[in-house]
Amino acid sequence: MKLTAFCLCWLLILTAPGVMAQRTNAPSQSWDVLRKLQAGNKVEVERKTDKKQFEGKMVSFSETELVIERKGNTLSFSRDEVRRIWYRSPPSRLKRIMNTISGGAAGFLLALLLGAAAATECGDCAAAVFGAAAGVGAAAAALGYYTTDSRRALIYIAP
Repeated sequence: MKLTAFCLCWLLILTAPGVMAQRTNAPSQSWDVLRKLQAGNKVEVERKTDKKQFEGKMVSFSETELVIERKGNTLSFSRDEVRRIWYRSPPSRLKRIMNTISGGAAGFLLALLLGAAAATECGDCAAAVFGAAAGVGAAAAALGYYTTDSRRALIYIAP
């Protein structure tokens, strides 16, 4: 028991610096941080007045306002009405691949199990069961691909 406690204490001591090193940088209070973004990058903007968030693609940026495109419409935010701005980075390729594989596998297995249960009642339905499993698996794989989440990073907070 003492050996286990001793090993756990050393494990915590040795991993603490690694955890502390993973902290993210504090968001900037300077409006100039938006210069790093390019037109077409996805951003989320929160207003001071109603705390409502608007997500869209950045169209333009100036010293006094930020313009984004949301659902085909352009929205303009003055510098004084913006509380926070987040940058939405696109999901990584590996994350999309992993979600596609896991979605497809889960859908295929679920359809196969349900089909096998239904096939016990119908002896000559094996081809239909495997066809349905493949179709549901493909649909679940597409769902996994298109629902992959992007990362959100806070880049600006109003002073």
